[in-house]
Amino acid sequence: MEHSKHIESLFKKHKEGSASVEETRVLLAFFKDPQNSDYLNALIDQEFEEDATEMAEELVSSIARSVKSVVDLHIEGHTTERPVLFRYIRSYKYGWWSAAILILGLFGLYQYNLYPVKVGHPIAFTDTKDQEKATLTLGNGQQIELDTDKDGIITRNEGLTYADGQNLVQLHEVQQALLSTPRKTQYSTMLPDGTQVWLNAESSLSYPTSFEGAERIVELKGEGYFEVAHDAKHPFIVVTKGQRLKVLGTSFNLKAYTNEPAVVTTLVTGRVQLYSDKATVAQMLSPGQQSAFVEDKFYVGHVDTKIFCAWKLGELRFRATPLDEVLREIERWYDIDIDYSTVPKGVKIHASIRKDKKLAIVIEALEKITELKFDIQGRRLKIMH
Repeated sequence: MEHSKHIESLFKKHKEGSASVEETRVLLAFFKDPQNSDYLNALIDQEFEEDATEMAEELVSSIARSVKSVVDLHIEGHTTERPVLFRYIRSYKYGWWSAAILILGLFGLYQYNLYPVKVGHPIAFTDTKDQEKATLTLGNGQQIELDTDKDGIITRNEGLTYADGQNLVQLHEVQQALLSTPRKTQYSTMLPDGTQVWLNAESSLSYPTSFEGAERIVELKGEGYFEVAHDAKHPFIVVTKGQRLKVLGTSFNLKAYTNEPAVVTTLVTGRVQLYSDKATVAQMLSPGQQSAFVEDKFYVGHVDTKIFCAWKLGELRFRATPLDEVLREIERWYDIDIDYSTVPKGVKIHASIRKDKKLAIVIEALEKITELKFDIQGRRLKIMH
């Protein structure tokens, strides 16, 4: 077919989310032509290994929805003409991970590049004046509300300061510190060994103000991104629900919310060893690998790590992510309560959402793409049928 290479290129760009509105219109017009149905079926068969006849109508509808989607939810640097959300309702074949679990859509199905934004600055939702702040609680009971305008905190033996050097609290002895973030807020800290940690919304990190002994041990609840300072003589240990992570020096993302069905470890650089509370044999991870720890078992596969670390740069990224997981992220960031009893199964979302976008814009976009109706009463959201 004369235009097959061009159409195939446009199709791949649409699947990656990089096609412009005009390119998507060309693709839609081509696939709507009955004379091209055989080529469409062959292309689907090649790209998705799914039944082409069943999927063709759904694919054309998806492309049409992308043309209509004009709400820009992307971070600075993305073109405003890109389709915002893209979904296939049919399940993808993940391979490494039992279909009965279907927890997070852990594979990065498409390759994306992060665009440069300011790194390290605490991000806070600014829709309300009564915004809760990140807090630091010390072992002696002292609790400090942290300034959201500061670029995080630094812990040293003599005391804690903001990243700009402003004094926060003097220390006369080693204490356990607890850094906590509420919904709608993320914060960063440098630990006494030089390790840098970014905490996502509704998370906490417990750590000593000075590491003593053979191991550097911290405890995480929620989600954190770690850049661990190398120290071969003192392994760095992160304790989460049912899992212990051990490294010498590396960078990784660790997601361990109590309302998520898995502890998810995404390794960016270096190597990590994962242990369960009930097993002594370590699960090793290499860069680009991700582990989902479920019911005392590790499920490991390869992913695009940028997708799972984008939150610390102020963006929520979803790639064929189940709708209920997307809603949990929105719930944590926008401080709303969601009725999950009416959330349909099998709907997967493909989106990039800037965290500074207002909730109304995000919901409007989700409604357009999923063709579902979201009802918001106060701070409570429900999907209507």
